[in-house]
Amino acid sequence: MATLETEKEQLTANLNGGSGSPQDFAAWGARLQALEKELSQKEERWLELAEPGIRRTSNLLF
Repeated sequence: MATLETEKEQLTANLNGGSGSPQDFAAWGARLQALEKELSQKEERWLELAEPGIRRTSNLLF
């Protein structure tokens, strides 16, 4: 996920930088949108996998 976050930061910087062709901006925007979707899916999956461990840990506390 760190690699995806780094790529997201770079794409955001490219888009905010103001230099590039219209085709560049279209490609960066499309990739950023796909990347955000991929990150969201990975985060949801991580939370699904972490949830049983959180439940076990919280049961030990009570």
